[in-house]
Amino acid sequence: MDLKEAVREGDQEKIIALLNAGADIRYVKPSGYTVMIDVMHGRPNQQSQNLIPLLRLLIDRGADLDAVSDHSESALSVAALIGRLDAIRLLLEAGANPDPLEWSSLHRAVAIGTLEEVRERIKLGDDLKVRDRWERTPWLLSIQTRDLAKAQFLLNAGADLNDRDRLDNTALILAIEANDPVMLRWLLDQGLDPNGTGECDDTVLIKAAESGGVECVRTLITAGADPNLSKESTTPIGSAANLEIARVIAQAGGDFAQVNEDVRDELTKRKRTDSIECSAEEYQVAKRRIFGNANPQPMNFPYWQAMVNHGRNAYRARSQFGYDDLRDGPIWCFDRFGKSFTELPDGRVIEIGGEHEDFYDPDFCIYNDVIVNRGDGTFEIYGYPEDVFPPTDFHTATLVRKAIYIIGNLGYLDRRQYGATQVYRLDIDTLVMEPVETTGEAPGWIHEHRARLVGNCIEVTGGEICNLVGAEEQFVENEERFVLDLGTRIWSKG
Repeated sequence: MDLKEAVREGDQEKIIALLNAGADIRYVKPSGYTVMIDVMHGRPNQQSQNLIPLLRLLIDRGADLDAVSDHSESALSVAALIGRLDAIRLLLEAGANPDPLEWSSLHRAVAIGTLEEVRERIKLGDDLKVRDRWERTPWLLSIQTRDLAKAQFLLNAGADLNDRDRLDNTALILAIEANDPVMLRWLLDQGLDPNGTGECDDTVLIKAAESGGVECVRTLITAGADPNLSKESTTPIGSAANLEIARVIAQAGGDFAQVNEDVRDELTKRKRTDSIECSAEEYQVAKRRIFGNANPQPMNFPYWQAMVNHGRNAYRARSQFGYDDLRDGPIWCFDRFGKSFTELPDGRVIEIGGEHEDFYDPDFCIYNDVIVNRGDGTFEIYGYPEDVFPPTDFHTATLVRKAIYIIGNLGYLDRRQYGATQVYRLDIDTLVMEPVETTGEAPGWIHEHRARLVGNCIEVTGGEICNLVGAEEQFVENEERFVLDLGTRIWSKG
């Protein structure tokens, strides 16, 4: 590891060792990046308590405080972007040129001064609308200070509650980035929308979920944030930075099956591998999708297990073991969309089916396997005959006592049963899969929906329904509520 990598990772012991060994603290990388800019850009450093001691170390060793990259970034400007006002204070005290901040006297008083200094600047007539490098007004900057008294004073003095900065960040988002649930709760009490959006139209709940502040997530949900309000394919629960946040969103009504791979690994204790840890011979034995011959059939091929642990796509397998003829069919992998994820009371986690890539890709495949994670990092893979359980994706999986009810499917184009609703039942003890014959007013060929257990019924909402109109398929958003009575197996609508 060289100094540049050590700085980005915030490894102070390695930084000291490298500097003592003669590493150049005044290096300049392509595009003008220096040690101080690199340390501020390092993601492990940005919210870390170790940032200040690390900056002090680099300052004491003679780092250039005022270097500016070809993209006009400096240590100060990046510190302002990420809201590290403590870092700004330290850099200014060490003699850094304040010009990159583009602060007015009011900005400076808000960021590193006292409330009395802010009051004095307002008395002197300082402009509340003046903007800094990141187009943040003193009001927006006050949110980053975590000083509620300053924020209250500026709002009462006439600041715009709905102001946004250069990156379209609202006051709510800046409070989330500062991990300040107290400030966040106050802003919500002022009337800001808990379902509002910011940069790239991400909702504030998505921002809170990915920022990792569980109390901010709870605060937004209490204030009425919709746990299922998504931006394109991005959902709050899919953005959760950790398992605790995912559980909070799920308890509020989010679909736990949408958790991301990092949260899945946290729950299953699976350890991701950098490479596919099996032999070329083991790859050749099971590189293609294989249907089971029994209901169920253990299919713990070393290559399949290696791919589950690896978690990457089929292209990586082709790259590692040598390219096959693309016409021979898809390579088996565990990088999938539309698979379900169900946590059981005994600690096991069951993942079902899903698809890899889209129909035009040579490795496009829809799977019908079941992976049973034991919760300790180990797992087993089970297969089924295609006529027992067809390849299934974008379904829901609802735990009902000793069974998982698998509802819906997009599936392969030539196997869709328009007007019907696919329902299967998986016994969580025997892992036997069986179809569930239903009657009544069913949703039709539905996928990407939501399902939840209500009494002895499963309620299905949202998603899309695929119909055949003439010779063409049509996808229609489901705006109805469908209910399957598990006792009678009869669907009803409304």
